Amino acid sequence: FLGFALGSLALVGQIFHQIPIYLFFILYGVFAIDTMVTLCKRAAKGEKIFQAHNKHAYQRLQHLMRWPHNRILMYVFFFNAILVFIAWAAQAAVLKKEVAVLAAISAMLTYYGIVEYFAAQKTKMQSPQS
Repeated sequence: FLGFALGSLALVGQIFHQIPIYLFFILYGVFAIDTMVTLCKRAAKGEKIFQAHNKHAYQRLQHLMRWPHNRILMYVFFFNAILVFIAWAAQAAVLKKEVAVLAAISAMLTYYGIVEYFAAQKTKMQSPQS
């Protein structure tokens, strides 16, 4: 439902307010990449994708890494701030649209990659040494 609502807002912004639709995808990038990657990973493992779970990046930081909420909030805020800057730069014509989209994708993948790195390190530390 949330994805539908955000997509609808993006279309309304594009149609009625001439806000380029790619800006919405940049601004919701952290949440979009987390949702897409989580759903794809769960589907690839044969899990029921519509069933409740705790496998999103922010949930993994909390449960696996034991990060407190304020640290997770600052982590997500940092990447959202980068995406806001990229969106602003694209809207102000400081960056070309294509460059802005590539920069945003890079930031989003970095966000998720760091979570994967921390998770792998934690798993490596917990596994018995041979």
